[in-house]
Amino acid sequence: MAAMSSRVRIPPPPPSPRRSSWNERRRATLSHYGSQKTLPLSPKQVWEILMNKEGMSYWLGNISSLKMTKGEKYRTKEGVEDEIRTFTAGRNIRFTWKPKNRKKPVAIQIYVLPTSGERSSIRFHQERLESKEEREKMRRYWQKVPNAISRLKSLK
Repeated sequence: MAAMSSRVRIPPPPPSPRRSSWNERRRATLSHYGSQKTLPLSPKQVWEILMNKEGMSYWLGNISSLKMTKGEKYRTKEGVEDEIRTFTAGRNIRFTWKPKNRKKPVAIQIYVLPTSGERSSIRFHQERLESKEEREKMRRYWQKVPNAISRLKSLK
């Protein structure tokens, strides 16, 4: 007769709770938003419209003057304030944007990139949004900007 084994099988420990990655947490909170639109304008034309006073009123707000350099602080007549973080003339701007009713600023990036022919792509990206509602509000806001740029060009 074969001897019985007296070994007791010990079950493995339960798996430790999986920690979510930074990207998973970011997606879960929907803290960012990006959009893009191709316009029938050259990158130079789009950039010139974005940077003139009337064009700025569509994406930044009404501002008396703004020197587009890294570190430059600004305040609009609507009460939005903060500073320019990165500026590459003709290509992109990154800035923080803090309306008076927000505790922390939103980071915003605007890129103007060439596409085929005399067309360009304008891209907007926002980070640090606080809620789904704010994300939806900003989505609607940034969808209007390329249309405003096209209208401004047709008025000239």
